Amino acid sequence: MYFSILIINIKKSYQKTFSREFMQIIKQIVHREKLSSLVLFLALAALTSIFVSTANTKPYVDFSNAVIYIDSDGTEPVLENTARVLAEEVEKRTGLVWGKVNSAPRSGAHVVFRLAKAGELEPEGYRITLDKHRGPRLLIESADSRASLFGAGHLLRKSMWNKERFDVPGTIETETAPKYPLRGHQLGYRHRGNPYSAWDRDQYEQYIRELALFGANAIENTPNYGGEASPLHVMSRHDMNVQISEITKQYGLEFWMWIPGHFDLSNEAVREEALRINEKTYRDSPRVDAVFYPGGDPGSNPPELVLPFIKELSVLLQHYHPEAKIWLSLQGFREEWVDETYEWLESEDPREWLGGLVHGPGSPDLPETRKRLADHYPVRHYPDITHIVRCQYPHNQLDPLFSIALTRQGINPQPRHSRFIHNRFAPFTNGFLTYSDGNHDNVNKVVWTRLGWDPEENLREILIDYGRFFFRPDLSEDVADAIFALEQNFEGPARDNGGISSTLREWERISGEMQDELKGTDANWRLQMKLFRATIDAYARYRFIYEQGLEEQAASAILEHLDDPAFAMKTALDILQRAESNRIHPELRERIVTIAEDLWQSIGLQTDLENHQVHSRQRGAVLEYLDTPLNSRYWIEDQFELLQEMDDDTAVRSRLHEIATWQNPGEGSFYDDLGNVGNSPNVLYTGGPSGHPMQYRQPTPGYWAPDGARKRHRYGWLQTMTNPEGLLYEHLDPASNYVLRVVGVGDSKPRAEGELLEPSTYDTDLAGFKDFPVPRELYSDSRLKITFDRLDEQHVPWRERSRMAEVWLLKQ
Repeated sequence: MYFSILIINIKKSYQKTFSREFMQIIKQIVHREKLSSLVLFLALAALTSIFVSTANTKPYVDFSNAVIYIDSDGTEPVLENTARVLAEEVEKRTGLVWGKVNSAPRSGAHVVFRLAKAGELEPEGYRITLDKHRGPRLLIESADSRASLFGAGHLLRKSMWNKERFDVPGTIETETAPKYPLRGHQLGYRHRGNPYSAWDRDQYEQYIRELALFGANAIENTPNYGGEASPLHVMSRHDMNVQISEITKQYGLEFWMWIPGHFDLSNEAVREEALRINEKTYRDSPRVDAVFYPGGDPGSNPPELVLPFIKELSVLLQHYHPEAKIWLSLQGFREEWVDETYEWLESEDPREWLGGLVHGPGSPDLPETRKRLADHYPVRHYPDITHIVRCQYPHNQLDPLFSIALTRQGINPQPRHSRFIHNRFAPFTNGFLTYSDGNHDNVNKVVWTRLGWDPEENLREILIDYGRFFFRPDLSEDVADAIFALEQNFEGPARDNGGISSTLREWERISGEMQDELKGTDANWRLQMKLFRATIDAYARYRFIYEQGLEEQAASAILEHLDDPAFAMKTALDILQRAESNRIHPELRERIVTIAEDLWQSIGLQTDLENHQVHSRQRGAVLEYLDTPLNSRYWIEDQFELLQEMDDDTAVRSRLHEIATWQNPGEGSFYDDLGNVGNSPNVLYTGGPSGHPMQYRQPTPGYWAPDGARKRHRYGWLQTMTNPEGLLYEHLDPASNYVLRVVGVGDSKPRAEGELLEPSTYDTDLAGFKDFPVPRELYSDSRLKITFDRLDEQHVPWRERSRMAEVWLLKQ
């Protein structure tokens, strides 16, 4: 009886949300717990009170038919722009039209923008209040007109919407301000920017708008480095620079320009021409807040030439933009050049025109920079968030197949990696302007932007906001988890990561829910990108497992038919060729090609050389690598051609045996592919294989796929390591002799148990052997630790420095 009365009361109290599921839960509790009537009555009474109380809070407030009112004197154009942006973004999502009114509404849902009184809010902060009984009214007060855009972004990120409906959460009230004053991204209009080089003004504005709605306050362009023009450019680089500057002025954002001195500054004629070009760029740009001059990368001029030049630049800059300043990085500077720069900063005190130092790839240590630099100069972080490998912050121990399948500049959502880097280095800076060469890193931009606002913001909440804003509110949590899953694809050996297939299935499911947004020029390119990346990952993993298996079968065939070298080679080649004649999962390959074309149509993403005219293969040209072997087929084919020209059968059989046993040197011997997390069992990793960026805790492998993957190298030569912490061998035979063999470019100085080893063979070419006999007394306990001396190659270009690819310990 009590049960029925209470259920009726609950239904009367909140008829709209009372569900059969709730009633079923109650019945199950009663049946399972065998509650007495009194206990049941008290429990249900409490539950009723909670349920009704929660229901009556109305967690969402209907703003479907809202209007926008700007409470100002009309002298704030950025506020006007914010109102326009909010109305347009709501209409895109819902079809609803939020009109702008000229007087404060007395009734009906309305959004009000107002500048707070001076000092009420922290710089760039905003306050949102919701009055449910006055309209309802949503008031967005901002510390300045720029911050109104951040408040509008908060509203869009947190609200629930669908077609013809827009609901504001009752918990939206907040007061917040950013932790770091600089939160921006480089969106360079140049040939290398994929797909920036294919964009028009409207696409740039939309992307800049979206970054600002997540809290970004600065945009950087690269207006004239090298004069590189893309065949896809819709206007000159100079003209687009003017357009981007105008956009930032309209939105109240800072506008930076990255303009290097990549020429010989001692050449007076070239120097004068550079000053002329810079002056024209400054003069024609409607807004300029700063110019970033990288000391190196590109460029190799010493401080004695750089410092006077940037002082001259500052005079030209401040003539047209009096508040703008020059920023300098010490990228590529030698140690003595760094010292000279700090001495100059102290003696000249150029703070009137020098904004501070920038820490970018190849710069001196960031904490050390902050320590040495005077407090009145800020340090700007210039982190590379756009590249996966051969970069400032590579993903540690990435499976080499990704460096081929995704290229250096593939789609790379890395939220956890981004948080780690940002929060590790942010305390030494005033914020960041990231290095980005495309929108393939759009998740990383959002994560960096939000962490620049609040380093403690929950990472999953950031991604849920991303999903709600760019996908759909009802899919936002699924999108967040599926993005985490894409990053998880990078963890450990791909062969063993069955989650890669699950990640693809999840993105297929989400895509099925949003099927109508996958095609056309107005398609949801972020959805396309995630599905594209998940499909590439799965296809690459299937191919790797299949093709590595083919190589193992080919090796077995060689050993089985070693007495007939010609037949052995033919049989092995037939097996290896199955990778093309009998492709695995061809439907995935076909889908990759299809989505690539969809992305070309929707956002101009360039994924091949011929059709999309991408700058180079490493800049995201993933279609160029769809059939690149993920084993050593190319190298084996070339070795067979050489052997077929030899007349010495004994030598041929010996070489065939060496090829077939390359990675399996026999019982008692050991092999490591140094840069391959899935094939380096003896390499030491202090603290595990996932370590600090920039080798703070352990060495990071290097991947050489842009050229190497298309050269006919062994698969193991495409990934290297400059200086592994060491290799540990156990269960050695103290009565046997061992030789340490190293393959890699340049020099190597191994030590066995601390003793420097002398080579018996020393070939510095990639394919050459360096052999080091190991004295028996060093492994008398059946255990041997190998370490490597660090080489002094500070002045050697990083692409030319010594690196090791493969290491054996061979039992003689």
